[in-house]
Amino acid sequence: NDPELIARALGSGGDVRIADGGFLHLRLDDRLILALTEGTDATVPAPPERGSEGPLISEVRDGELRLKTGPGFPGSRLHVLTTEGRTEIVGTIVSVYKGGGYTCVCVLEGTALIGVDEKSLDEIPPGMLKIMFDDGSPPIVMEISAEHKAGLLEFSEEYRDAFETPQ
Repeated sequence: NDPELIARALGSGGDVRIADGGFLHLRLDDRLILALTEGTDATVPAPPERGSEGPLISEVRDGELRLKTGPGFPGSRLHVLTTEGRTEIVGTIVSVYKGGGYTCVCVLEGTALIGVDEKSLDEIPPGMLKIMFDDGSPPIVMEISAEHKAGLLEFSEEYRDAFETPQ
């Protein structure tokens, strides 16, 4: 409940576990909004210097990470890693959900590169999702279900004007 304390604690990135009933929404200036949902265990990326060539790196060990890129994101990259795969973001609204034995990535806007490793990345378009499994089963690409799409649309609407007003 103390935004200043949270900002100081996560100013250089770090591990976050969201308790039952909790959530955490973080804003990285005009570049990125990250929303961690109840029960999520993840690493929040350390903010890079502007003009840095390296990507932001986040890892989701359990739960869901939703993200929305802003007007300051072009030229930046974000890699979200799970045990089943990786998602490379260059500008979009995406949800990465890590469950027991699988990772599901839903793309609401833009596109994302999603695969089990750097050599198997597929460009997934808006309205689609990709599920990757830890048992080596082939990944599945399909349309986002209405329920998951509704959650992403709600997130998108909540932050529709987030980058238009000073924070």
